[in-house]
Amino acid sequence: MVQIVGTYKLERNENLDEFYQKVGVPWIARKMMTNTSPTMYITKDDDEQWVFKTVTFLKTVEISFKLDEPYDETMPSGDEFASVTTMEGDNKFTTTSKTGDDVAFERSYEFNEEGMVMVSNII
Repeated sequence: MVQIVGTYKLERNENLDEFYQKVGVPWIARKMMTNTSPTMYITKDDDEQWVFKTVTFLKTVEISFKLDEPYDETMPSGDEFASVTTMEGDNKFTTTSKTGDDVAFERSYEFNEEGMVMVSNII
């Protein structure tokens, strides 16, 4: 089984500005978020509560969830989304979120021996 709990550092992003634009993040916030190299800390407690904590020089964002249970999530821009995170196999999380404007998107976090790959898509 691949290790999931740990610390991950962003190496590169692709089309992140376009993704943030489609979900309504303002221009200045998009530029600040896409020009940072966040570190993500992933933990899990004994109650099966997962915590994804993303730290940049500008802001720290933390989401807590239990798999398959709805939760409210606040993005770095301050926008709030209704989200659900599921697990596929033993190495991939998928978070599906929806805004009040009916914009739906998902983020997948896939873990392997080399690290984590996060992909964000409008659905």
